[in-house]
Amino acid sequence: MPSRPVALVTWFSLLNVSGAILAAIPVAFVLVRGTGVRRLALASGIGVVAAVYIVVGGLVEFGVPPGVEGWIVDIAQFFAVSLAVVAMVVLIQGYPLTIGSSDRGPRLR
Repeated sequence: MPSRPVALVTWFSLLNVSGAILAAIPVAFVLVRGTGVRRLALASGIGVVAAVYIVVGGLVEFGVPPGVEGWIVDIAQFFAVSLAVVAMVVLIQGYPLTIGSSDRGPRLR
C-alpha cells in the first residue's frame, strides 16, 4: 500500500497531465488546420513556452518546493505541458476527423 505523500503526488500529477492534454486539444486543432509546415516544431515551442511560464510562475508565487514531492509534481507538470500539444498534433494528424464515402461502411441495398 503506497503512503499518503505518494498518493498525493500521483493524484496531482495525473490532474496536471489530464489538464494539459485537455488544454492542448484546441491548440492542436488550430495547428493542424492552420499551418502546413513544421507543425511538430511549432507545437513543441508552444508547449515549452507555456510550461516554462507555468513552472516559473509557480516558483515565483509559491517559492521553491519544500520536499521531493513538490519537485516531482513540478517536473511532471513541465513535461506534461511541454509534450501535450505535440502529442495531440500527432494524434490529430494520424486520425483525421473527416467522413468520406469510404468511412460510412458498406451500403445496404
